[in-house]
Amino acid sequence: MPGITASAAAAFALAPLFTDHMVLQRGMENPIWGREIPGNTVVVIVDGPDFNFDIATEADGEGRWMIKLPELPVGGPYTIFVDGSGNDEKLEDVLVGEVWLASGQSNMEYTVQNVYNAKLETATANNSEIRHFKVPQNAQEAPQDDIEGTWEVASPSTVGNFTAVGYFFARDVSERLNVPVGIINSTWGGTCVEAWTSLDVISQYVDKEQINPSPETKAKQAKAYADYLEIARAWRIENMPQDPGNFGYDKGWANADFDDSAWKEMKLPVYWQNRGLKLNGAVWFRMAVNIPAEWAGQELTLSMGRVDDFDITYFNGQVVGETPRGTPDSYQIARNYTVPASMVKGGRAVVCVRVFDDFGEGGFGGVPADMWLAPKGREGAKLSIAGNWRYLVEHDIGITPANVFAGSPGIPGFTQPQNRPAFLYNGMIHALIPYGIKGALWYQGEQNESNPEPYGELVRAMIRDWRNRFGVGDFPFYYVQLAAFNSGHPWAPLREQQDAALAEPNTGRALAIDIGNAVDIHPRNKQEVARRLALNAFANTYGIEGVEFSGPVFESASIEGSAIRIRFSHANDLHTLCDAPIVTGFELAGADGVYHPAEGRIQKGEVLVTSEAVPQPLYVRYAWADAPVVNLVNGEGLPAAPFRTR
Repeated sequence: MPGITASAAAAFALAPLFTDHMVLQRGMENPIWGREIPGNTVVVIVDGPDFNFDIATEADGEGRWMIKLPELPVGGPYTIFVDGSGNDEKLEDVLVGEVWLASGQSNMEYTVQNVYNAKLETATANNSEIRHFKVPQNAQEAPQDDIEGTWEVASPSTVGNFTAVGYFFARDVSERLNVPVGIINSTWGGTCVEAWTSLDVISQYVDKEQINPSPETKAKQAKAYADYLEIARAWRIENMPQDPGNFGYDKGWANADFDDSAWKEMKLPVYWQNRGLKLNGAVWFRMAVNIPAEWAGQELTLSMGRVDDFDITYFNGQVVGETPRGTPDSYQIARNYTVPASMVKGGRAVVCVRVFDDFGEGGFGGVPADMWLAPKGREGAKLSIAGNWRYLVEHDIGITPANVFAGSPGIPGFTQPQNRPAFLYNGMIHALIPYGIKGALWYQGEQNESNPEPYGELVRAMIRDWRNRFGVGDFPFYYVQLAAFNSGHPWAPLREQQDAALAEPNTGRALAIDIGNAVDIHPRNKQEVARRLALNAFANTYGIEGVEFSGPVFESASIEGSAIRIRFSHANDLHTLCDAPIVTGFELAGADGVYHPAEGRIQKGEVLVTSEAVPQPLYVRYAWADAPVVNLVNGEGLPAAPFRTR
């Protein structure tokens, strides 16, 4: 039973994971749980098309209760009534279909509003049977029993903030199987696999000092962090574009009475590069809000979610918060500022944010639920500030080249709670258990690039850990192998370690080596990534015959004089893109172990590889680079998987 930690005297409550519009997993008994006064009875009634059911249970001595709903017919909608302690909850528009957990770091977090053809994708998001639950980012030292959030129905007004990979996967599955699909989105950019694994399991693989640092280690870490801050600030001053200066303030742009009617509008949250502003630099944003009269004289919390990269924020022309240049990992920091009580009056007020972005994406990286105003301590009375803001470009400094960070100092991992062992499992996975799911989608690995060797063992441990805790057997686990990107660290060994997951039963891989971007760690073609994950599901989870789910996979190699012949599985209609005569991406090495570029030629469904620089080859490798140029595919158009024979 889930560990509801409320006091024994707590009144009835349904776990926050259960809301209107949720999707329950078909073909199983779905758990539903919450808390109640110990010994009190909780009744659950399910009402749906040609279906009615009720069941009762008692809360245990710790005030916890859980009921397993019977296997419900696919579809709906269902209404679920939960009664206890004289209170009740009513969940409407509940569907039964397929539920998938989508997790990992920023490439899984990446939203629909940022993909290729984002405007078209959002405008045509009209499948109301696709639902999405976003787990708030929450790094915790101890397991949490509740996760706040809301199930949202896919529509043009909501889908922009869905996980792109998860949404496009759900769309493919829903259309092919004609069933509702729910995606639980539990993601956090720049996080390592160790953080997503429970403490019981990960403690077997990491040094105990990472879990419970000694006083000596803490002292060393404090000094290391202070040294890092000094080095990082100096590096940034020397290497990153400088802010030309806050000219807008002197022009009155922050003032409540400034006339911004000539400014354009932008719907926030969003990165401005995805709304046509192809620039780094400084952009001002303004929104007028109506402060309730009863809030007058009360201190307010102003929440804006993550801002990329730096900001200074005003309320009626007065500074209420700032995250200045040089702040480490500022793009991941949620902005929560305080508006002093003396500044709060009922009626019209203007929130104004000056954002300076010196690299990559700029703007607001959260979701609409992150942007709000509320009296301190009364967050339930939130006033949303998501939506249309006025904006004006103050400084266009061009586009900062992608290689600018090649020599940047790396931030020490211990400074980031989201990268502490088990912290994301505690805050973002534990409270989901034992919600009924079909399987998991995983896109992660970039954060483990500097030390790839242990990754294979770590990800396998996490898979076993999740399966054991969800308690529905070896559910499908499909992951994305890292796409092409010049990271500064060798990614080929990490891709090899990712593939260790295939040793676990019921796992599968979506290759992305051919659809990456050498200068952008976040390739925008998430539609194809999702399609390849869905092919795994169609072939191996849903048993659809005739579905090819993998690109060519190395099977064997034989030396033939000055050449090496390669044989592949999943190689029906093996060919090159655009029917190029040479297969690119191969390298050969002789006894010295030094690899040289080689040419591949397709011969009767196999590839013969030669290199003038290696007359006596012993070893061959393919796509063994950060961002290799590759062109070998099968009849499904799926790329050949990277491999090496030594």
